[in-house]
Amino acid sequence: LGRRVLFSFGLLVCSATTAMLATAVSVEDLFIWRCLFAIGAGTLGAMVTAVLADMFEEEDKGKASGLVGFFAGLGAVFGALVLLRVPEWASKLSSGTIGQLEAVHCGYYTASSIA
Repeated sequence: LGRRVLFSFGLLVCSATTAMLATAVSVEDLFIWRCLFAIGAGTLGAMVTAVLADMFEEEDKGKASGLVGFFAGLGAVFGALVLLRVPEWASKLSSGTIGQLEAVHCGYYTASSIA
């Protein structure tokens, strides 16, 4: 399999399983979707490393790796500061007409649409 196929597979699995997390109705469902998400995320991680090795000259690999790490950290901060607040915002915007579970679903749908 080519790198493009594996990278696309990983991205598709991550996006789809993030959306499916919003449909989970039990802990077992959450466990299954998170396990499948981990497969996609592992594939993406391996592909990023392989692509970095191919795309950059020896003297630029350190810079490229640093940028990947920086943006991974930026994504984690964005998730913590913005995406974790989506359920709260959804509840406030609906004037409390949606329940807590539906608000959490909004958060997962928002995250999957960004992915």
